[in-house]
Amino acid sequence: MIAVLVVSLGLLVAWAVPAVADSPLTWSAPVTIDGSAFVYGVSCPAASLCVAGTNTGDLVTSSEPTSGAGGWTPANITKTFGFAGVSCVSTALCVALDGGGEIVTATEPTGGAGAWSSANITEGAGGPRTVSCPSPSL
Repeated sequence: MIAVLVVSLGLLVAWAVPAVADSPLTWSAPVTIDGSAFVYGVSCPAASLCVAGTNTGDLVTSSEPTSGAGGWTPANITKTFGFAGVSCVSTALCVALDGGGEIVTATEPTGGAGAWSSANITEGAGGPRTVSCPSPSL
């Protein structure tokens, strides 16, 4: 009975796994997107949106992330701390954390600095360093 179950599960797993893409994965050459800043968090919820947080307090966005350096636009959100984590659950909701305990959110992430709202969730440096948003309500 166990042998039949194992074979049945094996067939189920083989059937449930999607086929591998015909073309191999390739990487492009690195591109500087925000001067000499370091990127510490990035989230791409769709092919039409990527948001990256830098150590200089910028959130750099692109609606064409594969277009090269000219396709990325920095928005200075904070001058005190850099961003440690970014999570965009969709193109209509992004959340980022800076190293000083500020959490910033945007429903229009490519809207520039004015599109982002902030709130302090800890006192001073040493707050959370990562963020993950599995759904718009969580």
